[in-house]
Amino acid sequence: MKENTRNFLVGIFVIITLSSLSVLLVMFGETPTWLRTSDWKLEIHGVKEMRGVNAGTPVTLNGVEIGRVSSLDFRDRKRPERGIVINCMIKREFSIPSGAHAKVYGATLGIGTGLINIVVDSDLPSTTIIPKDNAVLRGQMSSMLNELVPPEAVASFQRTVDEIGNFASAGAPVAENLEKLLEERSILDVDDEDQDVMANISTAVERIDRFVANLNLVLGDANVQDDARGVVRDLKASSEDLRAMIADLRKQTTGQHQQRRRQYGKQPQQFVPQSRRVSPGDHHGRRRHRTHCQ
Repeated sequence: MKENTRNFLVGIFVIITLSSLSVLLVMFGETPTWLRTSDWKLEIHGVKEMRGVNAGTPVTLNGVEIGRVSSLDFRDRKRPERGIVINCMIKREFSIPSGAHAKVYGATLGIGTGLINIVVDSDLPSTTIIPKDNAVLRGQMSSMLNELVPPEAVASFQRTVDEIGNFASAGAPVAENLEKLLEERSILDVDDEDQDVMANISTAVERIDRFVANLNLVLGDANVQDDARGVVRDLKASSEDLRAMIADLRKQTTGQHQQRRRQYGKQPQQFVPQSRRVSPGDHHGRRRHRTHCQ
């Protein structure tokens, strides 16, 4: 390939690349200021501090993008406390009513970029338009979170925080008393009459620990263990003797009961003849009684 032909093709490629870049800059709103000769300048005053808004931040009118921030500067460089001036470039085809105001949103939670939204109140009819020469608009810093969360929820949350604070204040004396109840107090200090110290949980735990330690010493003694084994053996023997005694008493009671049943079973047969022998005498006595009465 000849050099002239190669240079011609490279030039064509560069021209096409620059043209495509220019189209992309215009489409995405990043056209340089010196190319946007038809745009008009808008200054936003009233903002004391700036967070998340830089050159290139989009400017919207009731949510529709109409321009971008061109630069930021102090209203008075010798007195920064007087606020900041936001210089914006607005597209020529858009106009702003005189009753509008700008809301400057910083980066939400420090993530992303800010936004400037020019709001026109529908309740305030305005037929006048801000002049495009030396146009000035008042602005204020706003927060997306404050607008997403209703004021009633914020007030309710504030009341909840206040109630939690009141509850914590009321619980402070209880916490102090609980601390006194759990603080370390030895048995020596409590038993000392010269010191006015009352027992608490720490003292009770120490007493229980000493009791358990002494109990372990007592139960660990070999003589005590032998005596305990002897007591167990004696109890076992006594229970066996008592069981045998109860068994003998049951046998005796059963035998006496059976003997009495046998005796009571013979008595009716013995008394029947006697009753039969006594009956004739009774008849004679009844006859004599009747004769005497007559």
